Amino acid sequence: MKKLIFVCLLVPELIMAEAAPVLPAPVSGAASVPALQFSKSDTLATDSLQRYAGVYQLNEQFAITVSVEDGKLYGLAPGDAEKTAFSPVAKNKFIIEGPQTEVEFLEENGQVHYMFVNMQEGTKLKKVR
Repeated sequence: MKKLIFVCLLVPELIMAEAAPVLPAPVSGAASVPALQFSKSDTLATDSLQRYAGVYQLNEQFAITVSVEDGKLYGLAPGDAEKTAFSPVAKNKFIIEGPQTEVEFLEENGQVHYMFVNMQEGTKLKKVR
């Protein structure tokens, strides 16, 4: 989890030249994390979660592996000893447990192609597998 938190906090400044394009920053005064639309007891079906599973690459040196285990989504960054849980807040939006950072999976033509980490200026990672 430490590496995943690190990338959320520092990577945009370290390698912006190599990063995929980012979405515009949130409007001033807007909440960075939306109000929860799911209750703690709500879950998404494992089949629905499988569409988000894969490897999301920031650049050639850094990728996050997203997997589904026991009906829950997890992320693992290189060098992390344990996976970080993602809690659902909407169909394609999750909160990374720990740093309380929003992650949104972005689709193109009905397929998930990107994971957008909404922290600071935001970081968009491309799904490569």
